[in-house]
Amino acid sequence: CVFFLSTGRVGTKTIAAISSLSKHIIGFHEPKPKLYGLSNICYKTFDEDKNLELFKEAFLTARRDLFHYTLSFGKGYVETSPQVTFLSPIIHSVIPEAKFVHVIRDPRNFIRSGMRRRWFVDHPMDETRIKPAANSKLNDEWQNWSPYRKIIWLWQESNLWIDKFMNTLGREKRLFLHAEEIFEPKSDSIEKLYHFLNSSVPSKKQIKTILSKKMNAQTSGDFPKFGDWTNDMYTELIENAGKTAEYFGYKI
Repeated sequence: CVFFLSTGRVGTKTIAAISSLSKHIIGFHEPKPKLYGLSNICYKTFDEDKNLELFKEAFLTARRDLFHYTLSFGKGYVETSPQVTFLSPIIHSVIPEAKFVHVIRDPRNFIRSGMRRRWFVDHPMDETRIKPAANSKLNDEWQNWSPYRKIIWLWQESNLWIDKFMNTLGREKRLFLHAEEIFEPKSDSIEKLYHFLNSSVPSKKQIKTILSKKMNAQTSGDFPKFGDWTNDMYTELIENAGKTAEYFGYKI
Protein backbone atom coordinates (compact mmCIF):
# COMPACT_ATOMS: atom_id res chain seq x y z
CA CYS A 1 0.00 0.00 0.00
CA VAL A 2 1.23 3.46 -0.94
CA PHE A 3 -0.62 6.65 -0.03
CA PHE A 4 0.02 10.09 -1.50
CA LEU A 5 -0.34 13.00 0.92
CA SER A 6 -1.02 16.50 -0.34
CA THR A 7 -3.15 19.63 -0.26
CA GLY A 8 -4.90 18.50 -3.41
CA ARG A 9 -4.58 20.35 -6.73
CA VAL A 10 -1.12 18.81 -7.24
CA GLY A 11 -1.93 16.41 -10.08
CA THR A 12 -3.24 13.54 -7.97
CA LYS A 13 -5.51 12.18 -10.71
CA THR A 14 -2.59 12.07 -13.13
CA ILE A 15 -0.37 10.41 -10.53
CA ALA A 16 -2.98 7.69 -9.99
CA ALA A 17 -3.07 7.06 -13.74
CA ILE A 18 0.74 6.98 -13.97
CA SER A 19 0.90 4.50 -11.08
CA SER A 20 -1.68 2.28 -12.76
CA LEU A 21 0.57 1.90 -15.81
CA SER A 22 2.45 -0.64 -13.73
CA LYS A 23 1.15 -4.18 -14.16
CA HIS A 24 1.69 -4.66 -10.42
CA ILE A 25 -0.48 -1.76 -9.19
CA ILE A 26 -4.07 -0.54 -9.12
CA GLY A 27 -4.16 3.21 -8.57
CA PHE A 28 -7.17 5.02 -7.09
CA HIS A 29 -7.71 8.77 -7.24
CA GLU A 30 -10.79 9.55 -5.15
CA PRO A 31 -12.40 6.21 -4.31
CA LYS A 32 -15.75 6.12 -2.58
CA PRO A 33 -16.70 6.62 0.13
CA LYS A 34 -14.93 9.97 0.16
CA LEU A 35 -13.13 10.76 3.39
CA TYR A 36 -12.87 14.57 3.45
CA GLY A 37 -14.97 14.94 6.58
CA LEU A 38 -13.23 12.11 8.45
CA SER A 39 -9.82 13.52 7.55
CA ASN A 40 -10.82 16.95 8.84
CA ILE A 41 -12.08 15.52 12.15
CA CYS A 42 -8.86 13.53 12.52
CA TYR A 43 -6.82 16.71 12.02
CA LYS A 44 -8.73 18.38 14.85
CA THR A 45 -8.96 15.54 17.34
CA PHE A 46 -6.26 12.95 16.61
CA ASP A 47 -4.36 13.74 19.82
CA GLU A 48 -7.32 12.53 21.82
CA ASP A 49 -6.42 8.85 22.34
CA LYS A 50 -10.02 7.89 22.99
CA ASN A 51 -10.77 8.43 19.29
CA LEU A 52 -7.95 6.29 17.91
CA GLU A 53 -9.85 3.01 17.64
CA LEU A 54 -12.85 4.79 16.12
CA PHE A 55 -10.66 6.34 13.43
CA LYS A 56 -9.03 2.99 12.68
CA GLU A 57 -12.34 1.20 12.20
CA ALA A 58 -13.85 4.08 10.22
CA PHE A 59 -10.90 4.02 7.81
CA LEU A 60 -10.96 0.23 7.43
CA THR A 61 -14.73 0.23 6.91
CA ALA A 62 -14.27 2.75 4.10
CA ARG A 63 -11.40 0.95 2.37
CA ARG A 64 -11.55 -2.75 3.33
CA ASP A 65 -13.45 -3.81 0.18
CA LEU A 66 -10.97 -1.97 -2.04
CA PHE A 67 -8.03 -3.62 -0.29
CA HIS A 68 -9.57 -7.06 -0.81
CA TYR A 69 -10.41 -6.22 -4.43
CA THR A 70 -6.81 -5.18 -5.12
CA LEU A 71 -5.37 -8.22 -3.35
CA SER A 72 -7.66 -10.53 -5.34
CA PHE A 73 -5.67 -9.52 -8.43
CA GLY A 74 -2.36 -9.92 -6.59
CA LYS A 75 -1.57 -6.23 -7.02
CA GLY A 76 -0.47 -3.31 -4.88
CA TYR A 77 -2.85 -0.59 -3.70
CA VAL A 78 -2.08 3.07 -4.44
CA GLU A 79 -4.32 5.95 -3.34
CA THR A 80 -3.57 9.53 -4.35
CA SER A 81 -6.59 11.25 -2.83
CA PRO A 82 -5.82 14.23 -0.56
CA GLN A 83 -8.68 12.94 1.57
CA VAL A 84 -6.30 10.54 3.31
CA THR A 85 -3.72 13.21 4.19
CA PHE A 86 -4.72 13.82 7.81
CA LEU A 87 -5.58 10.15 8.26
CA SER A 88 -1.97 9.14 7.59
CA PRO A 89 -1.10 8.39 11.25
CA ILE A 90 -4.19 6.19 11.41
CA ILE A 91 -3.23 4.42 8.19
CA HIS A 92 0.30 3.90 9.48
CA SER A 93 -1.00 2.30 12.67
CA VAL A 94 -3.40 0.05 10.75
CA ILE A 95 -0.94 -0.84 7.97
CA PRO A 96 2.59 -0.57 9.43
CA GLU A 97 4.21 -1.55 6.12
CA ALA A 98 2.43 1.20 4.14
CA LYS A 99 4.53 3.77 2.31
CA PHE A 100 3.78 7.47 1.91
CA VAL A 101 4.59 10.10 -0.71
CA HIS A 102 4.47 13.83 0.06
CA VAL A 103 3.58 15.72 -3.12
CA ILE A 104 3.83 19.51 -2.94
CA ARG A 105 3.01 22.24 -5.44
CA ASP A 106 4.35 25.78 -5.80
CA PRO A 107 2.15 27.82 -3.42
CA ARG A 108 1.47 30.42 -6.11
CA ASN A 109 -0.09 27.89 -8.47
CA PHE A 110 -1.93 26.21 -5.61
CA ILE A 111 -3.36 29.53 -4.43
CA ARG A 112 -4.43 30.46 -7.95
CA SER A 113 -6.21 27.12 -8.38
CA GLY A 114 -8.00 27.51 -5.04
CA MET A 115 -9.05 31.06 -5.84
CA ARG A 116 -10.39 30.03 -9.25
CA ARG A 117 -12.41 27.30 -7.54
CA ARG A 118 -13.77 29.85 -5.04
CA TRP A 119 -12.45 28.06 -1.99
CA PHE A 120 -13.57 29.71 1.25
CA VAL A 121 -16.13 31.73 -0.69
CA ASP A 122 -18.96 29.41 -1.65
CA HIS A 123 -17.37 26.09 -2.52
CA PRO A 124 -19.55 23.14 -1.42
CA MET A 125 -16.61 21.35 0.23
CA ASP A 126 -15.41 24.31 2.31
CA GLU A 127 -16.91 22.84 5.47
CA THR A 128 -14.55 19.86 5.22
CA ARG A 129 -11.34 21.91 4.87
CA ILE A 130 -9.10 22.29 7.88
CA LYS A 131 -9.15 25.52 9.88
CA PRO A 132 -7.13 26.85 12.84
CA ALA A 133 -7.91 25.18 16.16
CA ALA A 134 -10.95 26.58 17.94
CA ASN A 135 -8.90 27.66 20.96
CA SER A 136 -6.10 29.30 18.96
CA LYS A 137 -5.36 32.96 18.33
CA LEU A 138 -5.51 32.32 14.59
CA ASN A 139 -9.10 31.14 14.91
CA ASP A 140 -10.05 34.57 16.24
CA GLU A 141 -8.47 36.16 13.16
CA TRP A 142 -9.85 33.61 10.68
CA GLN A 143 -13.22 35.28 10.16
CA ASN A 144 -11.52 38.49 9.06
CA TRP A 145 -9.14 36.85 6.60
CA SER A 146 -9.73 37.03 2.87
CA PRO A 147 -10.08 33.76 0.89
CA TYR A 148 -6.58 34.47 -0.47
CA ARG A 149 -5.12 34.60 3.04
CA LYS A 150 -7.01 31.47 4.09
CA ILE A 151 -5.62 29.50 1.13
CA ILE A 152 -2.09 30.62 2.03
CA TRP A 153 -2.63 29.24 5.53
CA LEU A 154 -4.11 26.02 4.13
CA TRP A 155 -1.06 25.43 1.91
CA GLN A 156 1.41 26.09 4.72
CA GLU A 157 -0.38 24.23 7.50
CA SER A 158 -1.09 21.16 5.37
CA ASN A 159 2.44 20.77 4.07
CA LEU A 160 4.10 21.39 7.43
CA TRP A 161 1.74 18.84 8.99
CA ILE A 162 2.60 16.28 6.31
CA ASP A 163 6.31 16.98 6.71
CA LYS A 164 6.11 16.41 10.46
CA PHE A 165 4.37 13.08 9.93
CA MET A 166 6.79 11.98 7.21
CA ASN A 167 9.72 12.59 9.53
CA THR A 168 8.34 9.93 11.89
CA LEU A 169 8.84 7.29 9.18
CA GLY A 170 11.91 5.37 8.12
CA ARG A 171 13.54 6.58 4.91
CA GLU A 172 12.43 3.46 3.05
CA LYS A 173 8.78 4.35 3.69
CA ARG A 174 8.74 7.98 2.59
CA LEU A 175 9.28 9.95 -0.59
CA PHE A 176 9.11 13.69 -1.28
CA LEU A 177 8.19 15.00 -4.73
CA HIS A 178 7.61 18.45 -6.23
CA ALA A 179 4.49 18.24 -8.38
CA GLU A 180 6.11 20.36 -11.07
CA GLU A 181 8.90 17.83 -11.56
CA ILE A 182 6.43 15.05 -12.35
CA PHE A 183 5.30 16.98 -15.42
CA GLU A 184 8.80 18.04 -16.46
CA PRO A 185 10.15 15.77 -19.26
CA LYS A 186 13.78 16.12 -18.14
CA SER A 187 13.03 15.29 -14.50
CA ASP A 188 13.84 11.90 -13.00
CA SER A 189 10.93 12.14 -10.52
CA ILE A 190 8.80 9.57 -12.32
CA GLU A 191 11.69 7.10 -12.23
CA LYS A 192 12.08 7.78 -8.50
CA LEU A 193 8.37 7.19 -8.06
CA TYR A 194 8.35 3.80 -9.79
CA HIS A 195 11.42 2.75 -7.85
CA PHE A 196 9.60 3.68 -4.64
CA LEU A 197 6.62 1.62 -5.83
CA ASN A 198 8.95 -1.36 -6.42
CA SER A 199 7.94 -1.39 -10.07
CA SER A 200 9.71 -1.15 -13.40
CA VAL A 201 9.29 2.10 -15.35
CA PRO A 202 6.75 1.92 -18.23
CA SER A 203 7.67 3.14 -21.69
CA LYS A 204 8.19 6.86 -22.27
CA LYS A 205 5.34 6.76 -24.77
CA GLN A 206 2.89 5.44 -22.16
CA ILE A 207 3.93 8.08 -19.64
CA LYS A 208 3.78 10.86 -22.24
CA THR A 209 0.25 9.81 -23.20
CA ILE A 210 -0.93 10.14 -19.59
CA LEU A 211 0.83 13.47 -19.02
CA SER A 212 -0.58 14.95 -22.22
CA LYS A 213 -4.15 14.49 -21.00
CA LYS A 214 -3.79 17.13 -18.23
CA MET A 215 -6.31 15.31 -16.07
CA ASN A 216 -8.54 17.39 -13.80
CA ALA A 217 -6.85 20.62 -14.92
CA GLN A 218 -8.59 23.79 -13.74
CA THR A 219 -10.39 25.38 -16.71
CA SER A 220 -12.91 27.71 -15.06
CA GLY A 221 -12.68 30.67 -12.71
CA ASP A 222 -10.85 33.95 -13.02
CA PHE A 223 -7.69 34.78 -11.10
CA PRO A 224 -4.44 36.21 -12.52
CA LYS A 225 -1.37 34.10 -13.14
CA PHE A 226 1.25 34.80 -10.52
CA GLY A 227 3.34 36.81 -12.96
CA ASP A 228 0.54 39.38 -12.89
CA TRP A 229 0.06 39.52 -9.12
CA THR A 230 0.30 42.84 -7.33
CA ASN A 231 3.09 43.69 -4.91
CA ASP A 232 0.58 43.50 -2.04
CA MET A 233 -0.38 39.95 -3.01
CA TYR A 234 3.25 38.87 -3.06
CA THR A 235 3.95 40.65 0.22
CA GLU A 236 1.07 38.83 1.92
CA LEU A 237 2.31 35.47 0.65
CA ILE A 238 5.94 36.10 1.63
CA GLU A 239 5.07 37.43 5.10
CA ASN A 240 2.85 34.46 5.92
CA ALA A 241 4.44 31.52 4.10
CA GLY A 242 7.69 32.71 2.52
CA LYS A 243 9.98 30.80 4.89
CA THR A 244 7.90 27.65 4.50
CA ALA A 245 8.04 27.93 0.72
CA GLU A 246 11.82 28.30 0.88
CA TYR A 247 12.05 25.29 3.22
CA PHE A 248 10.27 23.19 0.61
CA GLY A 249 12.43 24.44 -2.25
CA TYR A 250 10.40 27.30 -3.71
CA LYS A 251 11.88 30.75 -4.17
CA ILE A 252 9.07 33.30 -4.14
